[in-house]
Amino acid sequence: MQSKPKFTQFIIGAIAVAVAAIVLEGIIKTGFGALGQTPGDRAWSYVIALLVTWGISGAGSAGKALLSPQIGSISEMISSVASGAFLGFFYAGVFAENNPQVAIGGAVVGGILALVAAILWRRRLVWGMVVAIAGALHGYGFALLVGTQAIDRLVAGLFGGGTIWGIVCIVYLFFSVNSLRLAVQILGKLSAISRQPSA
Repeated sequence: MQSKPKFTQFIIGAIAVAVAAIVLEGIIKTGFGALGQTPGDRAWSYVIALLVTWGISGAGSAGKALLSPQIGSISEMISSVASGAFLGFFYAGVFAENNPQVAIGGAVVGGILALVAAILWRRRLVWGMVVAIAGALHGYGFALLVGTQAIDRLVAGLFGGGTIWGIVCIVYLFFSVNSLRLAVQILGKLSAISRQPSA
């Protein structure tokens, strides 16, 4: 009688781990390449693209945890699109050996697929868990990138800019923690549902 709940819990856990692994691979490989880049560098536009997608994903996911249910649902959908766009950009680029046109096309396709999934599965707890995990990791990646910018400016004596970037870093760490908290809450709900006796 206990085998089915345990199997369901295993599947849920496997989904969570798989999502985290897929997102983390993208964040680590792109994030390290973005470290140390400055506005004058050729790759700066690439850094801006990362900051935009990660920032939207992280803030949108946190919005689901912090805002009203109606606004939170919209926020979650926006986070889904941003996460899908980043993952499409990264993995399409990897498969095409860093071809920028293919990567951009992958971002468009990834964003569209994520939007469709968000519309179709917006009431499903598993989808909420997926978005929360991706948002938590993207928010943390955003905080790290912004934090390095803050440190660079403070070291250079640009205290105004360094302070602003530092505050943004702290805000996104807060977002990341709340997204992670939401993911854990959903995992708990899914685990409790899986243990309920079937009719």
